[in-house]
Amino acid sequence: HRRGGTRCLLFCALWLVVAAGERGPLAILWSLLPFTHTNSRNRIANFGVSRLAFTWPAFWRLCGIEHFKQQALPLWPGSMSLGKSRVKIARWALLSRILILIGMALSSKFLPTFNPGEDVLMFDLRLASTESEENRSRCFCLQGHACDPFILTESSRRASRRKSRRAPCSTAFASAPDAGWRQNLDELYELMLTPVTRWDAARFLMLAVDPMARHPREHSSSSKWLSRSEGSEQSFSSSEKAHAFLPLWPLLIRHASLLLLKGLPATILPSTYEGVAALSALVLNAFFFVAASLILHDLTYTLIGYCSTSRPVKIDRIIMAECTAILFCCNPAGVFFSAAYSEAAFALLTFTGHALAARGLMLPAIIPWMLASYTRSNGTFSSIWLIIVGCETVAAEAVDWLASPPYLPMERIWAFLKSLAILLRYSVYAIAVAIPVVYHDKNGYEYHCQGYASPNAPSWCTNDDISLYAYVQRKHWNVGFLHYYELKQVPNFLLAAPVLTIGMMAVIDWIRFSWAQYKGNQMQDAQPPTPRDILLWSMVALSTSHLLRLSGNLREEAPKAKVDDHSARKVDPYKITVLLGAGMLSHYAILCGFCLVGLTVAHVQISTRLICSSCPAFFWYSSYTISITDSPEERLKEKAVVLYFILFNALGVIMHVNFLPWT
Repeated sequence: HRRGGTRCLLFCALWLVVAAGERGPLAILWSLLPFTHTNSRNRIANFGVSRLAFTWPAFWRLCGIEHFKQQALPLWPGSMSLGKSRVKIARWALLSRILILIGMALSSKFLPTFNPGEDVLMFDLRLASTESEENRSRCFCLQGHACDPFILTESSRRASRRKSRRAPCSTAFASAPDAGWRQNLDELYELMLTPVTRWDAARFLMLAVDPMARHPREHSSSSKWLSRSEGSEQSFSSSEKAHAFLPLWPLLIRHASLLLLKGLPATILPSTYEGVAALSALVLNAFFFVAASLILHDLTYTLIGYCSTSRPVKIDRIIMAECTAILFCCNPAGVFFSAAYSEAAFALLTFTGHALAARGLMLPAIIPWMLASYTRSNGTFSSIWLIIVGCETVAAEAVDWLASPPYLPMERIWAFLKSLAILLRYSVYAIAVAIPVVYHDKNGYEYHCQGYASPNAPSWCTNDDISLYAYVQRKHWNVGFLHYYELKQVPNFLLAAPVLTIGMMAVIDWIRFSWAQYKGNQMQDAQPPTPRDILLWSMVALSTSHLLRLSGNLREEAPKAKVDDHSARKVDPYKITVLLGAGMLSHYAILCGFCLVGLTVAHVQISTRLICSSCPAFFWYSSYTISITDSPEERLKEKAVVLYFILFNALGVIMHVNFLPWT
């Protein structure tokens, strides 16, 4: 903007010098500023040279980019407070990962490790205390693993499928020279990395290390990695179980570990490729978690929207986004975001899609959601979110049509075709999000039923309509509707009870607030709902959500006091509308869906990590709960939520790494 760039550059240099405490260069830079603009001398005099009474808003005005910032850059941070808030969230996220990792290492070191059972896969890092001196000094990479470049050729793949139980070493990578300090480094890596390989993390790491692990056992090089009971099972058991874990997260670990091997000296890395893979998973999860925290902060900040131009409201907006992101940093499933699980990557992709959709970039949002579906199967819930948004758009059209004068027959036909086109568009989006899971099923069918396993193919190959993923979950983990309702699973239901309770409370409070608003807008006294009222309320709620999202302003007027709804009267109107407003309908609907799936279909103990990695609404409602403390009952709820977050982080660190039932 004219000479604004020069002034910006000078001011940046000026404040770098101020930070360094150099007064000589400070005077020189300050003297150059008047030459950049005729009015700069008066502006600088107004700022106060002697006291350096400089503010960032004045800085932007002096540079002449205030108008550009407001009009051309909708993603501009807006104020230094927001930038500081983002830095604070990044620090919280990184600090929480460090504390969780330290707790996991100490728990693994000093607490007894329990026997998880014969059917649980164990991932061997082959580091200091788990391998003999000879093997540790000579064998970095096993033949047939991803670090072996010969596995890239088809002939070597065929050879790798005929390997013995103990795969020989590959000569592609030479191990670091054996020394006393090297053994100490391996012991440190073993202390740090062993806790991140427990339970399902072993499956992910095995799939990352062995490219052929998804193939039937008779064709796979992963015999070394099979659990102790799988030797007596059918040859397809291991590959079928591998199909329950989608490929994107193992692929990221594999390529990150190869990148570490190329970019860092071998002397500072673990002495085995398995250790490098576990280290890569740890680093990736830390990065993904910090990024997911920032994205959730940005998503909350965007959805709340500016409610007025007054400074206190802007500060409240930042505080709410910050509170939500901090709760995510301390979420009760924290141990799974540090272990070699896919939760951190999935949360980042899911939140990124929602952040793009919140800005109206619906088509670009499909890409991270597709990647999320290729990371975890519950990523297909984004398809349901898209269908709900499509229904919101159609409902808004219907309400507008009903409120308008009678249309001509052709106009009615046009309105119907327009609504049909909207539903078709969002249906295409939803199908695109679900495609990765279908593609994964197709690959699994080919691995087991075409070529590799012929003619001894498994029995399910004759059924073309089978979902291999659903079949594997049902066969090997007893996943199905109400299959988990057994007396021995009562402890797992107790572990999942807090997150399911908070989730259902959030959904119920959203429904109560939306119903109170609908009855208030209708200017009616509280009456028992009729089917017609419920239908009209559904239409109004859907259309209101669409209009609020379209306008980018999620704040509404609070329900009128005459409505007989105690919760709607006692809470702060501003806070309830931004965190439980009608514009959040689709998010709370998804939260309700995850609660029902965790309660009726999936293993109930995974509900905590399932919801914490998928549902921003869970953290919005938790933030709302700890923000409203006007009565003893509300203060008790605040303390219960905070205690739940802290207690479950501590229990996860203790139980998960020692093979106690915390999966």
